[in-house]
Amino acid sequence: MNLIMEIILILQIFVLGLVWGSFLNMAVYRVKHNLSFSGRSFCDHTKEKLTWKDLIPLLSYFFYKGRCRHCKKKLPAIYPIVEFTTGLVFVLGFWYLWNNFLDKPLFGLNLFIIVIYSLFFLFFAVYDYLYWEVNVKAIKLALVISALFSLTAIVLSDKQLVVSGISGYLGALIAGLIIYLIVKFTKGSGMGEGDIYLMAFAGLAVGIEGLIPLFLISSVSGSIIGIIKALRVGKLHGVQIQFVPFISFAALAVLFWKDSILKLLSLDEFFLLISEYL
Repeated sequence: MNLIMEIILILQIFVLGLVWGSFLNMAVYRVKHNLSFSGRSFCDHTKEKLTWKDLIPLLSYFFYKGRCRHCKKKLPAIYPIVEFTTGLVFVLGFWYLWNNFLDKPLFGLNLFIIVIYSLFFLFFAVYDYLYWEVNVKAIKLALVISALFSLTAIVLSDKQLVVSGISGYLGALIAGLIIYLIVKFTKGSGMGEGDIYLMAFAGLAVGIEGLIPLFLISSVSGSIIGIIKALRVGKLHGVQIQFVPFISFAALAVLFWKDSILKLLSLDEFFLLISEYL
């Protein structure tokens, strides 16, 4: 494939990601407000139904200068950010598959798995960022689906999938147990039931060998943002941040670049030895 064709393909994947990012914005709002997914999109303020002019990812927001075309009220900047981020994640996920699984017979299934994981992690990140909570029902659904993916990996038994089988289950068990113990000993201060399920879901995605990078990346990135926020508000104690976005993006980073990260941390040979027994 020549360079021009690669660029066109990447642009197509990015546009597809923008569309799904627009869907995520709608999904987060409707799940939070217990609304049906059926029916046309509407203005958050007037409830007037929107047309295609209002729903073009990224373009509608900038064309109407970040305001609703009907009521002229300012739209949250999170909308185009989510759309752009989803497009970027789709490109990164596809590029990962293209370079590592193109010669595998189940490329289509792997693409489906990457899309599902990307959408769920982005959903959880946006939901927590906006509402300071974790949607337990959505995470339980994600856990069931990801558990089926890992079961499929066990049945295939020759590592044709992007997710691990037994390693995934062990990763989910250990990650969930760690957060459970944290919740128990801190009496739910800052973390709750949803975080246990979320880390189990992340553990299924990255496997046992991805747990150290998962905790390291999410903790360090969260701490850095927490310190920056503390400096901005002028106090070092009592500052809270939404931690789910850091877990979600750490999980996606490990899912896409696990081997490189393990090599960077000099853990690749250790987990290669463990993987021989899984």
